[in-house]
Amino acid sequence: MFYANFLYFSKDKTKTALDILQQTNAKAIKDIDFFITEMENRTILPDMLLSETGTEFEEELEYFNQTNVLTPGLHRTALRAFDQIRGYNLYSYKKQPDYLHSAFIYNLNGFCDYKLYIGNSFSYTPLGNKSEEGWFQKCLDAFGEPVIIGTRAFPEVTGPDGKWGNVFSVARGIVNVNGGKLLGVFLVNANTDYFRDICSSIQFSKNQSFLIVDSEGGVLYSTSEFPNYRNELLSLVKTSTSNWFYKEINDVNSLVSFDSSKFSGITLINMIALDEFNKDLNTMKKTTFLVAIIIIVISFIFVFLFSRHMVKPLKRLVVLMKLFEKGDFDVRINIATYDEVGILARTFNNMSKRIKKLVQEVYIDKIKQKELELQMLQNQINPHFLYNTLDSIHMMAELNNDMETSKMARVLGRILRYSISNSNAYVTVREELNHLQDYIALHQVRFAHIFSIKVNCDPDILDVPIIKLFLQPIVENAINHGLKGRSSNGIIEIFGYRDGINIAFEINDNGIGMNEEQTSRLNGYINGLNNDFSSIGLKNVNKRIKLHYGDKYGIEIFSTPGMGTKVKVTIPYPSPCLS
Repeated sequence: MFYANFLYFSKDKTKTALDILQQTNAKAIKDIDFFITEMENRTILPDMLLSETGTEFEEELEYFNQTNVLTPGLHRTALRAFDQIRGYNLYSYKKQPDYLHSAFIYNLNGFCDYKLYIGNSFSYTPLGNKSEEGWFQKCLDAFGEPVIIGTRAFPEVTGPDGKWGNVFSVARGIVNVNGGKLLGVFLVNANTDYFRDICSSIQFSKNQSFLIVDSEGGVLYSTSEFPNYRNELLSLVKTSTSNWFYKEINDVNSLVSFDSSKFSGITLINMIALDEFNKDLNTMKKTTFLVAIIIIVISFIFVFLFSRHMVKPLKRLVVLMKLFEKGDFDVRINIATYDEVGILARTFNNMSKRIKKLVQEVYIDKIKQKELELQMLQNQINPHFLYNTLDSIHMMAELNNDMETSKMARVLGRILRYSISNSNAYVTVREELNHLQDYIALHQVRFAHIFSIKVNCDPDILDVPIIKLFLQPIVENAINHGLKGRSSNGIIEIFGYRDGINIAFEINDNGIGMNEEQTSRLNGYINGLNNDFSSIGLKNVNKRIKLHYGDKYGIEIFSTPGMGTKVKVTIPYPSPCLS
């Protein structure tokens, strides 16, 4: 991770450094273009004098061309031009030094008038005929357009020690615009110190070199000698797809960045040794790896101490859990911390207490269950006594030809057996209907003249298993409440049928019925939403159905005043109760 972060940071830092290099190169080129523009503008001044003085300056230049003799009038005019050049400093607002070296007005034969700006201790000595030099002929051919001559030695001007320096020059032909005639050449020289100062302003390393060349590859300024590399460098600059590349220069791997002027064609080549360029990155790399090693060592020590702190109580917990597994429910672990291990220890202690309590409760429950089974065995004597008694009544009634009593005793015996038998908690629909028929038979002995009961059930559902004793309380409720107050012609209809994926039972009566508000309250009561009624039959049946089959099943009541009530029971088909 540290290495990845370092690579990412180093790429970002390299990109930032390259951006800074390119920005400084672009600024230097911009300043050079500004300087050249200033030099070119200075060479316009003689043309301006032609338009200001009329024919006087033109005639003096013509005479100078014909005789090669410098007249006092021409010298005075030339001095005006030289003085104006000195005052024409575009850099004055930037508080920059004036890099003017000298200025010359040449006639077409190469003779001149001049002024030196570098001090009284320097002197001028004419050397050769300038009209024969290449730059002079270029100015004549350019016919008034500025010509950048570039950097060159200027031995005509020497100091007290007899040495001369290099100058950067711009020249322009002096043209009479009205007559379209070439009268001479105006040359302005500047010290190459300007290029030195430009390079110094963007230099940030002592192992940094600069090369400034013109559009033709001529060297304007150089901080080092590149005899074997200059042409190759210029070729790489021309063919490079970006503003930088890597190159070995004087046996040193270097980063070469450059920028060129579209205005003057001048190219600035900025070269810096890679070791110097990556100095901060190399230092950061060493620091990063050192910090990474320290962090890793500290991390290992921390992990060791932390794991030891964590593992020791966990080992104790494992030992106690093995004791707990063997049945020792009194084991406890004492850890006072509030971290994850402490929480685990307290949870284990609470679990131990809870399991011990549950084991004791289960043990007590088993004892009570055994006692209850014994009690139930004893209580079975009472139902058998009732069965035997009912059988005796049935036989005595038959002996006395009291068939009605005999039938009632026999039916009551079946109802009793069905109701209190626990051998099977679930029955088929057929068995539930048979029990219901017995219950109806008993009631019709008393109320045959008041109501009649009809049962209609789909044969496909007769063998479906259901919970027992849920139809009888509903029929009983219809008899006691639905038909209450009716003295004759009461009807109770019972239907059983498939209803999609469910089984539905409907118990309908033609009793007094209920209004919508009463029906809503009764539906709420059997679902535990209110306590507006005291009867528990329907409520218990609904609760049993929901417990066995789920909340979406149960009883729903529909009623209309004066027309009767319908109770609909819905359970799933096939019933899952036996599973």
